Amino acid sequence: MIKQESNSSEKSLVVHLIIIGFHHKKGHQIEYSYPLLNEPIDERWSNLGGLALPDGVHQRENDLIYFHLPSLNNQDDYSKTLFGIASYRQIDANTVTNKEADITRNSIQKSVCLILRRPVYGNLSEELKLLTEKYFQEKNFNDRNMFEEFVDKLNKNPPQFNLKYYSARDLVIRYRRKTLILFKLILLQKKVLFMLSPIQSLVETIMNLVSLIPNLIETGLNECTLIGERDDIENEINLNENEDIVFERNDDKQINFDNIKLKPLKLTNDDDNDNDDDDDQSSRISNQFEQTINEDIKNNLLKRATSITNKLTDTFNRLTSSSSPTSITINNINNNYSIDQYQFSYDLFKKNNLLHPYISIHSLDMINNSNINSYLIGASNRLFRQQNNIDFILTDYS
Repeated sequence: MIKQESNSSEKSLVVHLIIIGFHHKKGHQIEYSYPLLNEPIDERWSNLGGLALPDGVHQRENDLIYFHLPSLNNQDDYSKTLFGIASYRQIDANTVTNKEADITRNSIQKSVCLILRRPVYGNLSEELKLLTEKYFQEKNFNDRNMFEEFVDKLNKNPPQFNLKYYSARDLVIRYRRKTLILFKLILLQKKVLFMLSPIQSLVETIMNLVSLIPNLIETGLNECTLIGERDDIENEINLNENEDIVFERNDDKQINFDNIKLKPLKLTNDDDNDNDDDDDQSSRISNQFEQTINEDIKNNLLKRATSITNKLTDTFNRLTSSSSPTSITINNINNNYSIDQYQFSYDLFKKNNLLHPYISIHSLDMINNSNINSYLIGASNRLFRQQNNIDFILTDYS
């Protein structure tokens, strides 16, 4: 079990810094922790080794992983979810000065992990990577004083969340207009699986996508790892022909962006004659564009806009489980923004609606839990693609 923390330490940013290594006979091993992590490890953290050293990571010299863990402090309502960063490295075993006798493999693989109370991934990722690089460059894995100094410094002067570390630009460059499709999948609370390589690209893509929703990362992920009894609330949002975006799901359950169409706005009248020749049709189209200001077309546009607005309002209301409605003043400018002010689906990742930038094969049973309403997860093991309950899969694997 985890050693009980004092009241003063419960407010610190860093819960633990942990070094996890891979032994060819013993598997994943916790080699060091600060503050001390007592064993045996709680069952809820039993997959920590698989998160820090992902499947297939031995094929790369370094990688970066983001992951989420449930808090083991059941009395802490403000930190129900903890946020992990793991910096992975591997080097030639023959270059290590204090190589253990039972190490027979040619390489040594380790991850330095930070378990945090706040999701400040971007702020600390580069610092952790540099610290891990320094640790490996010294080639003496028994010298760990630098980690205690690093943790104490972070707890004394914790960094604040900053949106600049999440790049919507990179997301749009990679997926172009398809970014809107991915964004809508989140709003509709679908069961979505990302499988990208390397892991750093996977987790950054997921968090960049989530960052598009104002304040969600810094204030809306407290329950994104919790699983409990399922609320009897309808969660199916059916699209109809009045929607601007139409989804078609494939039999193999992968997103085929070619089957996602933006419906054009029709400017023709119902009584148009489809049998006219090409000249008359061209003339009619020209006249239609010249007459776009007539009252009939303006009324049709108004009806369509009203229909879309009503649909979005209904969607937001159904996805929002807030007990008390929130009102906003349009002209009121307040620097202390709350996520409720944006009127988004704030409860996207509440209990039974999971967000895991990366999960290991040990969590395969978790996503098949009947209590889960939705999830957005990243994985590297291909067994995840064989699950029948996934709505959409985005992958760059062949």
